[in-house]
Amino acid sequence: MNELDDFFKKIDNSEESSKIFYILGILLIFCVHYLLSRFSQSLIIDFYNHLLLVKKFTIDKADFISLISVVTVFWGAAVLLVIGGLKLYALSPKDIGWKKTNIKNAWKILIGIISVPIYKFLFCVIVVHIQYGCLTHFSFKVNQPAFDTLMFYYFAIFTIFIGPIVEELFFRGFIQTALGKKLDFKYALFITAFLFALNHSYKIHHWYTALNFFAIGLLCGLLKKWDGTLWSSIVAHSFLGFSAKWIPVICK
Repeated sequence: MNELDDFFKKIDNSEESSKIFYILGILLIFCVHYLLSRFSQSLIIDFYNHLLLVKKFTIDKADFISLISVVTVFWGAAVLLVIGGLKLYALSPKDIGWKKTNIKNAWKILIGIISVPIYKFLFCVIVVHIQYGCLTHFSFKVNQPAFDTLMFYYFAIFTIFIGPIVEELFFRGFIQTALGKKLDFKYALFITAFLFALNHSYKIHHWYTALNFFAIGLLCGLLKKWDGTLWSSIVAHSFLGFSAKWIPVICK
């Protein structure tokens, strides 16, 4: 009996067991975030229908209010998960890259912006080559933002500004940093990119969409590692959202 107790104590105290439970805790926090994300998606639809059918709001107004209300609550919950994760894993805001930058480091943010068109060009070349077996023509189309609609302000404030900050805090800030404490950087990078793509699975309809989200996760993860702060990855993430909405790629 004592030998059995000693055996289990060795397992509990082993470094490998500690690493497994450490990583499982991070994955559990992601699962909570993922479930909240899926719940918020269904809640947006229900709230939208209520505003449209019961409250008799216009489509534009119902879209805007339902999105801004539910997404604000969801992203607030994501920030709370980050705060809880920092306390649980004894990390500080500086550890995850949430720290001040200065004008001397502005070139790093500029690199984050420049990396977006380079990434989109290379991604399009690869996807078009795989999809069609040869290189074909593609171009970038500029869409005129509809300044007179409420949805323009939703995308401008939430999709391009607040969203990238919250997502980078959660994925590149907390998850990638926490995983990097126990795993090599390459494993932390790939796992975080996979979780980032999985979290956007409701937007995935083709193999290249899944690859796009995974590749974006890799790009932002590399920028965060290189910069040492979250600002380059936040700016790149923001510019990716902007370009996806108003500068889409057209393949011919």
